Amino acid sequence: QWPWYSGIAPVSWLLARDVREGRAELNFSIWNQYSAQQQAKKLKESWEQVAEGVMPPWIYVSVHRVARLSAEDRALLTQWAQQR
Repeated sequence: QWPWYSGIAPVSWLLARDVREGRAELNFSIWNQYSAQQQAKKLKESWEQVAEGVMPPWIYVSVHRVARLSAEDRALLTQWAQQR
């Protein structure tokens, strides 16, 4: 879901760019189109970024506080990704 401010320029441009770039890296809408090797690589990269604290980005968390991950959240995501 897009937030209410996603229709207001220039914020809308930034949001659209971020979503476009994010989907270029990892798009769960086409997950089944990735090969098994691509899926494994994307999962590994994802949990590494979560474990390192790179994801979610600080700018996103500063606006969406509910997206902040606790140490327990990070551990659960890492465990889930490693089981795949």
